[in-house]
Amino acid sequence: MQSAAVEGHGQQSAGPTFPPHAGEGTSTDPASGASPPRPSLPVGVMILLGIQQFAANMLVSFPGVFLPKEIEQMGFQSGVTGLLFACFPVAVFVSSPAWAFLSRKIGKLPIVYVAIVLEGLCGVLFGLAYVMTEEVHHRLAIMFLTRTCQGIAASAAGTLVLAIAMEKARDREAMVSGVSMTFMSLGFVLGPIVGGALYAAGGFALPFVSVGAAVMS
Repeated sequence: MQSAAVEGHGQQSAGPTFPPHAGEGTSTDPASGASPPRPSLPVGVMILLGIQQFAANMLVSFPGVFLPKEIEQMGFQSGVTGLLFACFPVAVFVSSPAWAFLSRKIGKLPIVYVAIVLEGLCGVLFGLAYVMTEEVHHRLAIMFLTRTCQGIAASAAGTLVLAIAMEKARDREAMVSGVSMTFMSLGFVLGPIVGGALYAAGGFALPFVSVGAAVMS
């Protein structure tokens, strides 16, 4: 009897057993090499990024073929041509920091849509400067104004489309940067070729109107 009591006491001292924690035995071992699937590339955003970079850099590069001659024919020195080309990157440089703040207040996509339309519209208006006025100083003022606004719009569209693409394609930032640089380079390379051909076919307005309308569409 005593030994039975001691035996029973020993069984009780083992204490209660608890069920295993939820998920115990089913957790993935980090050392096993398993990793979560990578997100797929946002095709629509990548297409928008490519088009924007291509069009913006085409608008920058193609006037170099014929604009110096046009400015000289208006009676201005070559330094004016340099200033006219410089106002675009200066506008990009000055306005770029503002888009991070404004995108948090307004949202990225609304700014991108407005900026793309404005970028194309400014290209069209630049090409129509000869039609708007015959006074050369007024014409030059229109060119400076539209070129500067175009730089601001290109800054907004380029900065925010790239930011959206980076957010949508996490862990694939290198591919996004590669697409951006590829289409940027294509715009610079093809811009003078396309611009020169359109200028030869239809004069000063045709390259700007054609490319600007294509950007807006």
